[in-house]
Amino acid sequence: MVAGDMNGHIGSTRDGFENVMGRFSFGVRNQEGENMLGLCQERNLRVLNSYYQKRQEHLITYKSGGNESCVEDTKN
Repeated sequence: MVAGDMNGHIGSTRDGFENVMGRFSFGVRNQEGENMLGLCQERNLRVLNSYYQKRQEHLITYKSGGNESCVEDTKN
């Protein structure tokens, strides 16, 4: 298991990362999310949160003003 505050947003598209992330993710991928997905590919890890469908309000783990984000869990 990998844990930490990496500010990684994996986004909702799976292009190139179908083997590490599921169909149920949130938002737009940023560079930290790209790095995290690359690490997952190298280490045969999965972003577990993205494999389970949740209501929109349960996806959001941080909200401030107009900004929202989701913390991702990884595990092999």
